[in-house]
Amino acid sequence: MAVLTRNNIVTNGLVLCLDAANRQSYISGSTIWKNTLSNSPYSCSILGPLQTNTLNGGSILFSGSTSYGDTNYYPQAPSASASTYEISFKPNGAINDYSGLLGYTGYNSYGVSLGLFPNYIVSQGYSGSTAFFSSITINPNITNVLTAVYENRINTYYLNGILILRDTYAFDVQYSPTPVRVGNQTQGGWSNANTYIFNVKLYNRALSQAEVLQNYNAAKTRFGLT
Repeated sequence: MAVLTRNNIVTNGLVLCLDAANRQSYISGSTIWKNTLSNSPYSCSILGPLQTNTLNGGSILFSGSTSYGDTNYYPQAPSASASTYEISFKPNGAINDYSGLLGYTGYNSYGVSLGLFPNYIVSQGYSGSTAFFSSITINPNITNVLTAVYENRINTYYLNGILILRDTYAFDVQYSPTPVRVGNQTQGGWSNANTYIFNVKLYNRALSQAEVLQNYNAAKTRFGLT
């Protein structure tokens, strides 16, 4: 299958692309972060006014208190069980335990949760009873690009384009009665992240390792990464 690109990123299966470098996608002080895909109906509604910043070409500060954003994207079966979540972020100071970055609560709580504990990458499976901890820590002083790929109960995680963890769920990730949340997630027990978020990409399919690397290579110059 041919891979279509938009500004060198993979667009095949891309349903939501929030990019703070696109200044036309938001107005400082508003509550809407628009999708940069003109043919997609999805966007992100922020709780409280947008706190914008010029860091790395543009970012939205999620302050860690009451600040998070709900998209109007509800993962649907069967695409929920084959999907990719990518977020580019940089912590703003200390990181709390279970700081949510991105996720949703699936049907019967079988959903997707990505976050930090406090500098370790953690993915929580469902109802707070299953959590997968990576032995990889993030560098809080740089921008990090975290990508999670879900397909056939296999969960593959990449940090800055490098494969760091592969786990197997004992269940299928389910469609969602709640929307994907940015800066936290909708399962219980998580706190709002205190972080700058630069970019969020949601795909309704599983990206290959080459495609994950392609997206990272498209972003690394902007973020001063190698």
